[in-house]
Amino acid sequence: MAFGRLTVLPDMLLFRITYMEYTMKKLIIMTAILVGLMAPATAEIEIKGFKLEMDKKEAKKTWKSHRIKSKWLNAKLIPHYYMTLAGIDVSKPTIWYDDSKAKQVEELAWFFCYDAEDFGCAMQGGTITPVAFAVIVDALKNKYDMTCDEHEVQNGFGAKFTDRTCVYEKNGVILKTERYTDSLKESRISIYKKGTSKINKDDI
Repeated sequence: MAFGRLTVLPDMLLFRITYMEYTMKKLIIMTAILVGLMAPATAEIEIKGFKLEMDKKEAKKTWKSHRIKSKWLNAKLIPHYYMTLAGIDVSKPTIWYDDSKAKQVEELAWFFCYDAEDFGCAMQGGTITPVAFAVIVDALKNKYDMTCDEHEVQNGFGAKFTDRTCVYEKNGVILKTERYTDSLKESRISIYKKGTSKINKDDI
């Protein structure tokens, strides 16, 4: 009888060790899954649903879901539409599509004029002030960890301005805001890939 007990005990001990190993492995896997679920998700760079690699049909659908018909007098004869960013009236984005059959978005940008007298800037959403532009940039900074740089620029008459450029990059996609573009007459918010060449300037 004692001999039988001696043969059973090692088997029980081996079973317990195997069961403990299995349980530990299961706990490790479950912990890894929980950590993965708790980790903050990396947000895709998008503005009001506009993003790279969406096709032309998606871009049109996104625009239609956000566009607002202007009630300004200069939009009575020919209907004009605009949208808002952070509560600021802005024009629809300019989109560049790639040359593939799918016509995917390769780059997109919102342009803002500082002077309504400039060509194409008189419609609602076409002009902006530096303060209003800063409101939009701050809203983007709250969503994305953008790095900003300030530097001085000068126009042809010698007037100096403080330019501010903010950039956020993720997986080769760049979100960039520019208080002043090269002309110093407009600002811009753009989403593009590194090394992107603007193949086709195509309106939505």
